[in-house]
Amino acid sequence: MNVALVFALFNFNNFDLIYLTTQGGPLDRTMTLPAKNYEVAFKGLQVGMSSTLAVMMLILLAIVSTVYLNSSGSPPTAVASLTMKGKLLARIGFSVSFVLVTAAVVAPFCWLLFCSIKPRADLFLMGAKPRTLTLSNYFDLFNRTEIGRFLWNSTWVAATVTGLTVVVSTLGAYSLIFFRYRGREFIGRAHFADVYVSRGCNYRSLS
Repeated sequence: MNVALVFALFNFNNFDLIYLTTQGGPLDRTMTLPAKNYEVAFKGLQVGMSSTLAVMMLILLAIVSTVYLNSSGSPPTAVASLTMKGKLLARIGFSVSFVLVTAAVVAPFCWLLFCSIKPRADLFLMGAKPRTLTLSNYFDLFNRTEIGRFLWNSTWVAATVTGLTVVVSTLGAYSLIFFRYRGREFIGRAHFADVYVSRGCNYRSLS
C-alpha cells in the first residue's frame, strides 16, 4: 500500500492534468492547489503567496504521509541478517544518505518558508535571514482565495485517479503475469512506453 500512498501524493500534486484540460475553469471550479500555485507564481508574480501555498501543501502532505506510515507499521528489513560489521556499515550508509537527503529537502523548504514570511519589498534582498517578518501572506491565502475548494479538488483528483489506477493496474498486471495470449508482450511494452514517454511529452507541451 506504500505504492498507493506515493501515487496518491503524486496525483495530489498533479499539475499537467488540470492545466491541459480546464486550466482551473470555469471560475476556478476545477482549480487545484498545484494549478493555483502556478497561476499565482507565474501569472500573478506573487512569489510570497506562492511560497506560502507551497509551504502549506508540503506540511499537509508530510502530516498525511507520517500518519499513514505510522498506522501501517514499518516494513521488514534485511539488516537483522547482516553481521556486526555489515550492520555498522549499513547504519553509516543510512546516516550519510539521510543527512544528504535531508539537506537537499530542507534547503529549498527553508527558502520557501523565508519567502512566505517576508514582505513583498524584501523578497529579492540578498541574505537568508529576513529583515522583517510578516504573516500577511498566510492571512491573504485564507481570506482572499478559496483554498478550501482548491484543497477539496486536489483531494478528489488524487483519490479518484489513485483508486481507478489501483483497480485497473491490478487487473492488468494479473492478466499480463498469469495469462498467456497473443499480443501480451506488445501490450506490456506499449504500457511501458506510455508511462515513460507520454509523461515527458506532456511536460514538453507545457513549455
